[in-house]
Amino acid sequence: MNIVYVYYDHPQDRLSFEWQCAIPAKAINRTQRHSAHLLSLKDFINNTSQAQLLCESADVIVIHRRLIGAVLSTVQKWKAYDKKILLNLDTPVNTLTKEMPAYSFWYKGITACQNGDCIFGDEPLDPKPIEQLAWGLRLVDGVITPSERLSDDIGESIRCTYIPSFLDTDQYLKQTAAIHEGIVIGLGGDGNHFPGIKKSGVLQALGQVVQKRNQVQIVVFGGDQRIYDHLPVSARHKYLWPMIEQADWPRYLSRLDIGLAPLSGDFDQRSGSARLLEYMVMKIPWIGSESSVYRKFSQYGWLVPNSSDAWEKVILEMVDHLQDYRVEAAAEPYLYALSNDIDENINTILMAYENMGL
Repeated sequence: MNIVYVYYDHPQDRLSFEWQCAIPAKAINRTQRHSAHLLSLKDFINNTSQAQLLCESADVIVIHRRLIGAVLSTVQKWKAYDKKILLNLDTPVNTLTKEMPAYSFWYKGITACQNGDCIFGDEPLDPKPIEQLAWGLRLVDGVITPSERLSDDIGESIRCTYIPSFLDTDQYLKQTAAIHEGIVIGLGGDGNHFPGIKKSGVLQALGQVVQKRNQVQIVVFGGDQRIYDHLPVSARHKYLWPMIEQADWPRYLSRLDIGLAPLSGDFDQRSGSARLLEYMVMKIPWIGSESSVYRKFSQYGWLVPNSSDAWEKVILEMVDHLQDYRVEAAAEPYLYALSNDIDENINTILMAYENMGL
């Protein structure tokens, strides 16, 4: 089988592209029985010689997220050549709110151009991308998503398959825990998760934890300044990490002693589980919100209801008995993460493509 992944080379899409396109493509090529190629959205819609070569030989073309604008007519072209085309969608666009960065694109048509490279044009898109996406869903052969809840939503109107995110474990196993003073707690996500983090009560809880345990430091990762600003902790106890390239991320992740994964609201309930898998493969004890998303991982970590008191109680417990929790994290949770290696599960992805009409 020959797969082509079409992606938008933009900072807002880069992390998702790694999980949904680049990591699977590398694993597919490692099978030596199948092949996968990465093709930029720009080349795809401009029908460059490379795009023609790759798409002509493709058994399936996977569009990552941006099924809008000139992508629609290009999809129609390749459909005329009887190509199977799937959409990979990991953003529950119907649940976006105005506080989320992705809202301005999907609902207002505002394109965030980079270095003057505006493949969708530099004017607000009309019709709005959320409307164009609805048209595009009628063109493709199916949708792939790493969220079970989102799969259920989409599956009411179009064929949709849930494929969880799998780890490239070699990236993480090369890292050892970084030696540092104090206890470092990690919290973060892209800007779309800020409303859920704020609503979960975890920020207030961390403020209380730092007051009671002076050795605790908080790292906010993902580059969202709003999370950092809303964290009621003095500047000497909190740090803001920018959005980090996936290749470098395990080195940063190794500095954490405890990982947090709060969820709240409709958008968060349609998240994937990649963050928890990363904590587990690095043997980092983690605490997450009680939710349908994380329920199946409850035996590998610690779930709490969304209240500041509940978060504070469990975080303090973990801080005070960190070594015990590290021992637990290095056992079954670690082994579970290893079982979610991309190479061990690549046939799940390939079979999903076959089952969607190939």
